Amino acid sequence: MSYNRGEEKEGEIRSMGIFGNKKNTSVKEIHKENLKKNLEHRLAVARSKGDQKLIEQLEQEAAYLNLKF
Repeated sequence: MSYNRGEEKEGEIRSMGIFGNKKNTSVKEIHKENLKKNLEHRLAVARSKGDQKLIEQLEQEAAYLNLKF
């Protein structure tokens, strides 16, 4: 079985697994989604611990990265 890159452009990949079967997903889009998931997890942990200072920092980070939950 061989892998055929087909019509993919530089900076794009065929993604599978956790990203589904999307074709030509850009590395930038995948990176942003990973940042969002990581930040969501960090925020959930901070909230469960009641760490208000960390919650505020993470919300500022989300705003800086223009991530919406």
